[in-house]
Amino acid sequence: MRQSTSTTPSNGAPSTAAAIPGVIKPDEFYTLDELKRRLRFRDAALRAARRQGLRVYRVHGRGFVLGQDWIDYVLKAHGREETNGGGHD
Repeated sequence: MRQSTSTTPSNGAPSTAAAIPGVIKPDEFYTLDELKRRLRFRDAALRAARRQGLRVYRVHGRGFVLGQDWIDYVLKAHGREETNGGGHD
């Protein structure tokens, strides 16, 4: 499982993806805390998304969201169909 991290390169500068709030890559897993941080969501907003169908993968007691699942959730919320990567089972 590929997980997003917000580490800094050896030069001390933040990585590009970590420095840009709202950037979610379809092929990366995000912890729930990282997803909230990137989207600037509070707990209640993420809980509402989960209740409305956002898929969360549980591994060893931690929750992860696949970026593609977030993208599909947003598209579906606005009446558009899922992209090719949707429908994970």
